[in-house]
Amino acid sequence: MAAGIVLSFIVSLLVWSSESDLYQQAVQAFQRGRFDEVVDLLSRLPTAELDRPASQNLKALALCELHRFDEALAASVRAVEADPSNLNYIYNLGLIYIAKKDFRGAEKLFRDSLSRIPTSSKLYEGLGQSLFTLYEFPEAEKAFRKALEIEPSNASAHVALAKLYYATGNKEKFASAASRALELGRDNYQACYYYGLWLSEYAGDQLSAAKYFQKSVELYPGFAGALSALGKILTAQREWARAVELYERAFRVDPQNRQLYFQASAAYRKLGQIEKAEWAMKRFKALEAESISPSQKPQAP
Repeated sequence: MAAGIVLSFIVSLLVWSSESDLYQQAVQAFQRGRFDEVVDLLSRLPTAELDRPASQNLKALALCELHRFDEALAASVRAVEADPSNLNYIYNLGLIYIAKKDFRGAEKLFRDSLSRIPTSSKLYEGLGQSLFTLYEFPEAEKAFRKALEIEPSNASAHVALAKLYYATGNKEKFASAASRALELGRDNYQACYYYGLWLSEYAGDQLSAAKYFQKSVELYPGFAGALSALGKILTAQREWARAVELYERAFRVDPQNRQLYFQASAAYRKLGQIEKAEWAMKRFKALEAESISPSQKPQAP
């Protein structure tokens, strides 16, 4: 469940008044899921601009997506220290802890921050995210509800509730949360994604679902979840080539997502690309084996 957490970042990519072209290019590269390019572009900034909190925040997000977690944490801490009043930077720091699987570290960060700023909707949302990864679902729901009590129009908190209800199979609450998230966040890529999941998996409306997944991809081309979901619909429609294109984009962004390789393998086979199909299945099985805890693996006699 923690694997998809990085993609739940609510990114605040603030631009200073002088607006560096390199920084703007890095923002655009991030939005397209080209995270190596983001790091490279930012490395070319003059030291004074690279040290700005917005640059460090963006660098942290890109490094996190590249699974370079220690470097991401260092950059995120620098952003928070340079601008401690920016709650988005604190939120992102917490989600980097989650991506690193330091769930208790994330929980502590959010609780400590809330002790200083107890009226922050964003921090309660982050606390809920950390509790969600710890499978403490009732407490996570309380945190998300508290975020919405403080800020009823917080679209990303409604998205978080939709994610929780989807994970726990609560059909009725999922429908309500996903609809409200979309109502408040028409341009929120995750709101579009979860509403698409509702249409696809519960309402049986694949055509409309595909439109929302497509919009999610347009809003954030580097979002593997929507790429995968749209590819799955295209696979069911026998549009193998288009599906493969989306799967390949998705596992370039999220190379540890084993389900992507399983889906891609089937599509490759339909296209007669047997070598690629076998490669994808081999990758799927390798990642599946890695996901099994030592206690679950067969033990030598």
